[in-house]
Amino acid sequence: MSATPVSIDDLIVIGKIYSVHGVRGEVKVYSFTDPVANLLQYKSWTLKREGSVKQVELVSGRGNDKFLVAKLKDLDDREEARLLAGYEICVPRNLFPELADGEYYWYQLEGLKVID
Repeated sequence: MSATPVSIDDLIVIGKIYSVHGVRGEVKVYSFTDPVANLLQYKSWTLKREGSVKQVELVSGRGNDKFLVAKLKDLDDREEARLLAGYEICVPRNLFPELADGEYYWYQLEGLKVID
């Protein structure tokens, strides 16, 4: 795990690690993407929590409509994986696919005034 290669301001939160899974260092992840499994398309994650930032690499993942289980490179210990609980999973915004005209990502709408 290393420092992030991009500015913190360019990172978008796409999920959160909330627990461990099994004894081989896998982690349970809530995905904020739609569909949920889209989070697994991003192989390099920046993890953020209370000023701490770590760069990790996704090896594999699986899941269902509620949560995912992810295996991270060089993470093979359950207790070490437990220390990642609470970290937000971020990726640089420039990795997001281009949208059609009139479509927006949620982060692009934050702070805008809503008129009904």
